[in-house]
Amino acid sequence: MPGGTTRFLAREGPERESNSAWTRGLRGLRGAAPRCGNLEQMSEVIFIVEEAPEGGFTARALGIPIFTEADSVAELHVQVRDAVRCHFDAADMPKVIRLHFIRDELISA
Repeated sequence: MPGGTTRFLAREGPERESNSAWTRGLRGLRGAAPRCGNLEQMSEVIFIVEEAPEGGFTARALGIPIFTEADSVAELHVQVRDAVRCHFDAADMPKVIRLHFIRDELISA
C-alpha cells in the first residue's frame, strides 16, 4: 500500500448495510448510521479503522461510501481527511471526523 489509496464504494443495499457486523456493532456510538441520501450538514463522520492483513490500516465510513487505506496512523489521518474533502461540498463538510479503531486479540485460555 505505498502512499495509501482512497476508494469510493458503491452504496450497499439497505438490507446489507443494516445487517453488516460493523454497522450493527457501532449503532450505539451515535445512533443509527446516516444514509448516503441524507448528507445535508452532517456534524460528524465515523470511520471504522482496522489493521489490514497485508500491513497498514483500512478505514471505512459508516453509512457513507468512503474507503481509504494507509501504511501508518499518521498517513491514515491525511488519507481520511482527503477522502472526506473529496466526498463533501464545502458547505456540507462535517465538523468532526471520528476514527474508531477495532483490533482483534487472541489470548490462550
